[in-house]
Amino acid sequence: ALDAARTAGAITVLNTAPFHGDAAGFLGKADYLVANETEFDLYGEALSLNGRDRPARMRDYAARTGRTIV
Repeated sequence: ALDAARTAGAITVLNTAPFHGDAAGFLGKADYLVANETEFDLYGEALSLNGRDRPARMRDYAARTGRTIV
């Protein structure tokens, strides 16, 4: 659905709650990622994000994907 929306020119938003480990592979397809602290931490582990704290891991995610985290 995210691919189809982007192809159509839509801005995409994905809320990561509740956590589903298999979703880690497509988080970067959304223009805006809405993540609670718990879900972001779990996805951070699944994606092996770098950083010793959450803000650093959020910056790493944004740098890797070019996407915005809310």
